[in-house]
Amino acid sequence: MNDETPAKQTDSSEALKGEKEQSDNKAAPEPDEIKKLELQESFKRVHDRSDKFSHEWDLKREAKNLEMEVEEYRRLYELSSTPSKWLPTWLSRLWQWTGIAEKKGWDVLQLIIVPVILAGGAYYLQDTAKQREQVQQEAAKQREQAAAVEKANQDTLVKYLEQMAELLQKDLLKTKTNSETFIIAQAKTVIALQSLDRTRQHLVIQFLDAANLNTLDGEKGILYEARMSKANLNQADLSQAILSHAYLEGAYLSNANFFGANLSETQLFKAKLCNTTLPDGKVSNRDCGK
Repeated sequence: MNDETPAKQTDSSEALKGEKEQSDNKAAPEPDEIKKLELQESFKRVHDRSDKFSHEWDLKREAKNLEMEVEEYRRLYELSSTPSKWLPTWLSRLWQWTGIAEKKGWDVLQLIIVPVILAGGAYYLQDTAKQREQVQQEAAKQREQAAAVEKANQDTLVKYLEQMAELLQKDLLKTKTNSETFIIAQAKTVIALQSLDRTRQHLVIQFLDAANLNTLDGEKGILYEARMSKANLNQADLSQAILSHAYLEGAYLSNANFFGANLSETQLFKAKLCNTTLPDGKVSNRDCGK
């Protein structure tokens, strides 16, 4: 009994010693792992301590402590700072695959800035082209509208002259101011003056004078007692017109030209006469402040 007990104790001690050695071997990190841990701790120190003034000095100091070249240490440090540490595994692998992880700061900026500049330039050119097209379309639209107005004015003038020619054939020159022919001619003339542009309005006045329609029924012209109350005659050219006894109450006559016109007994109560040229050539400033 006594002989067997020491032998068993010896075997047990050796077994425990072997297990301890195996456990120690398993717990002891491999040399590469030690180096990796040292690098991680070193990187943490650089990150925690460094600012833009001491960063380069910290890199050199840590590289020296680990007996590494500064450039190699810097590269490893920059790689450790990339998003690959906190990105999901698949995204981290994509990050490494793109090669961006190995780029330096300026290289990464170039990769980002150049496409942004190109995209911005393309957008600017596209936007400029679009604006230019809109301006051209607007200009074309305005030209079309101006052409349509011009055509409408010309058509109105031609139609008026044709109608007046027909009335002249019906002895308009011999008619009285209370006759049906006179009333029709006067109405057509009033409508034409309010519908036409400035140039064609003056052509109507010239036509009336040339056709002797300003001296009907003695001294009573075609516009004698013409009713144009509240008519819009802004900027109208009615120079030399015979408007005696005409009704222009409340009419809009701003910037109109009445130089040489006959306004005897013409009703101008509440008519707007701002910058209006009067028969004597003077310019009225009435109602300009309203």
